Amino acid sequence: MTLLLIDSFDSYPTIMDIVQRGWSPYASGLPLFDTVIKKDGYQSLELQFNDAIFFEFSPLLAGRAYVSFWFYFDDDTQSANSEFLQLVNARNTEHCHVRLRTDLKLELRGQTGTDLGLVSSQALVKDTWYHIECVMKMTNSTTSGDFVLKVDGAEWLSSTGDDCQYSSYAGAVALQFSGPAGFDGAFYMDDMVIWDDSGSGDFSDAFMGMLRVSSLEPNGNGTTNNFTGSDADSVDNYLHVDENTHDTDTSFNESSTVTDVDLYAFDNSPGDVDTIHAVQASMWVKKDTDTIRGVKNVARVNSTNYLGTERWLANGEYVMITNVWELNPDDAAAWETADIDAAEFGIQITT
Repeated sequence: MTLLLIDSFDSYPTIMDIVQRGWSPYASGLPLFDTVIKKDGYQSLELQFNDAIFFEFSPLLAGRAYVSFWFYFDDDTQSANSEFLQLVNARNTEHCHVRLRTDLKLELRGQTGTDLGLVSSQALVKDTWYHIECVMKMTNSTTSGDFVLKVDGAEWLSSTGDDCQYSSYAGAVALQFSGPAGFDGAFYMDDMVIWDDSGSGDFSDAFMGMLRVSSLEPNGNGTTNNFTGSDADSVDNYLHVDENTHDTDTSFNESSTVTDVDLYAFDNSPGDVDTIHAVQASMWVKKDTDTIRGVKNVARVNSTNYLGTERWLANGEYVMITNVWELNPDDAAAWETADIDAAEFGIQITT
């Protein structure tokens, strides 16, 4: 399993910042963030009519794609069915996708809109958060794809061996999240998780359950503070990076020295956690000179620094750099709440 994205949408000042996470907004409509209608945290992703946003796999090669998110809509009188989750290829050819019908039931459809005759017996209700969970096994065949949809942990729809091939064209595969086709209102999404894997193991084992994505902010300096704060010292560095959404050049920590590390302590994780599937560290970074620079996320666990993947920086703009640790790097076991509460996270300049 390779986790590609863990997102509560809580760290973006503007919608265009989401591009730094691998998303691609659809040209004819840009999503919004909503701070009122949200599952938890600070904001959700809002999709209105004709809005769409893509997350691209490169490519998905006959494995499984998993996606889960909390879903909400605020209007129940619609004039057209709305396909809000689609698997598409590089030519924007639709493959299997989920549709919210005018009767507010969910429908699974196959490649290029094929009617599979799969409609839920239950209907959704407006102004209610639902946890949507899908696992798709894609093959380059019209007779061996699988697609299972769960709502609030219960299986609602299932397709096996139907025409839901991932691509007759060898291009990248993307998930597309779309706004309502015939609503006066909007769709809202929060706490999104996306991963892919090789497709091994029992298909049902792929489901993770009803997930919550918790966003934690720095609340203290860590063990090492080599960077200089925007107040010209290194005394209270965490105060420059503890906002919910980054404030660009208003406050920051900076360094130009290779091997410099800045670490921060974080708020405690929620106590009512069953299973922790992964920890994702995120940082907004800008390079303001022509010098070549690389950085790595750092997780400090049990007095040892563990480095993420090196990321190269473009000049003159903030980019979000992330690293996902599916297991605690200190013992290669599942994260526990106490591990996260005691850990520090930060940045190292590597080039």
